[in-house]
Amino acid sequence: MKNAMTKKSTNYAQFKKIMRAAREDPTMGVTGLVEMMRELAGSLRKKKDPELAREFLRLKKLLAELRTEAVCPRCGGSLYLSDLEGYEYVCPSCDENFFDFEVASAE
Repeated sequence: MKNAMTKKSTNYAQFKKIMRAAREDPTMGVTGLVEMMRELAGSLRKKKDPELAREFLRLKKLLAELRTEAVCPRCGGSLYLSDLEGYEYVCPSCDENFFDFEVASAE
């Protein structure tokens, strides 16, 4: 019989699992990943470099895995799996973490 106190998997636990699978440092967080992607996009506009393009696409895929259907209650943007223990979602635009009850699903 399973323990009645078994904790459900959290978005933070999923975040860490995805980051480990991608061999990324989970302490970077979603906001850091978004910033890296923006910098790469800027570099690619200046110079078409295949290596930079591969890295950009890799980060884009990683962020797609971290993205949820929830929307930010402040800016209305997409929320991602939380990169901070104790929270369920993070908004990279607002750089704010949210609990499950604070957000709504996109419909």
